[in-house]
Amino acid sequence: MMIAKRVSATAIAFCVTSTVVFCNGAGARSSDEDNDRSEASSPRTMARVCRGNSPIDIMVPVGPLCVDKYEASVWSQPGGAGVQYPSSDPRYPATFPPNGNWTEPLYAASVKGVSPSVFLTWFQAQQACALSGKRLLTNAEWQMAAAGTPDPGLAGDGVNTCNTNTPGPLPTGSAATCISKWGVMDMVGNVGEWVAD
Repeated sequence: MMIAKRVSATAIAFCVTSTVVFCNGAGARSSDEDNDRSEASSPRTMARVCRGNSPIDIMVPVGPLCVDKYEASVWSQPGGAGVQYPSSDPRYPATFPPNGNWTEPLYAASVKGVSPSVFLTWFQAQQACALSGKRLLTNAEWQMAAAGTPDPGLAGDGVNTCNTNTPGPLPTGSAATCISKWGVMDMVGNVGEWVAD
């Protein structure tokens, strides 16, 4: 199954954590309080909760994985805190160069209602995920997470349907109907995403 993506000069990533039943960026969780999170409200997520690295870094279960719910944004601090990038030109600090050989880390987070980070190289996306205790999805994992996302073709307005035909990216989660069967937002349109392979 191939899902159409809006082609642009932008690149972003969805990140994934290890295959675990209860997960977050740091690994397995098993306490009863983890079962009380709001993400566990639908039948596909009963008894499984995925946690990001902060309350605003949201992940959802996709099969045996925990996947970012929103297109990743890159931040100066873990869990969606500090300065969000890109914020100006140069887009990323010299300490986080295009080749991924960083000297000061930046972190990927899945945050609702912010601009997805764009103009990342594959190396920067891979490192931002890794520094957050996550990794890029493989193409097969991305396809699994995208299952059921409605594709409006060129009629997508980013408000009522997926963002496939607007001048640029919209904030993450802007179109409530642009959601996969797993609960992952913006898998069709908005910006292109890097995968591990």
